[in-house]
Amino acid sequence: MNAYENYLAGNDCLKRSDYLSAIYYFTTSNLLEPHYKTYEKLFLCYYSVNQIEEAFECISCAYELNHKNDKTALKYAKLLVEYKHDYVLAKKKLLNILQRNPSYKPAKTLLNDISEIFNYKS
Repeated sequence: MNAYENYLAGNDCLKRSDYLSAIYYFTTSNLLEPHYKTYEKLFLCYYSVNQIEEAFECISCAYELNHKNDKTALKYAKLLVEYKHDYVLAKKKLLNILQRNPSYKPAKTLLNDISEIFNYKS
């Protein structure tokens, strides 16, 4: 099977919530041909089975491969907040999103949440 066929097989498994099989196919796909969307799907799988370190690694790779994809950047920023508690870097990523796409409400919401956390801690 080529990278795309493995990606499709991974998607089928993901739709059935068969996360372990999906991880196998997405990982195989990335070994053949790395792609940000495949890493993003791996992130979803690992996050679903509560393997947060692996999920963070995958969303980091997805972001590195395509840092201009707003949805990927948002997921990365969310995990920076939830898992790494790196509010400064998350805020920077969110501001980058909003510079490209000022009306992207999920980024505005998360940025507002971070600001509220900082105001609460002060």
